Amino acid sequence: MEPITNLYLTVEEHGLLMPLPGADLVKHRHDVWADGVRFVLDVFAGALAGHMIAEVGADEPAALWAIRPPVWCGREITGEGAYAGASLARFGWPAEPIR
Repeated sequence: MEPITNLYLTVEEHGLLMPLPGADLVKHRHDVWADGVRFVLDVFAGALAGHMIAEVGADEPAALWAIRPPVWCGREITGEGAYAGASLARFGWPAEPIR
């Protein structure tokens, strides 16, 4: 597992980094509320267009496990390396569907 790094770039910074080699991962993040619970929905663009991952968090493990995912959520993928950002950027969406 690789460390997670978020960088928020200005347009100028983005222009300076674009020529460097690397694997792109393009997504748009949305807040979605279901039954009073905030989910973060990552909607992928570019090579992964059409795919989405929902995330939810809580302060206590018991509170997290008490959350019932909405019907539009697929199966739990926490800890599955194939869905980590670095893996998605390098290898694309895993062949096994999330159902």
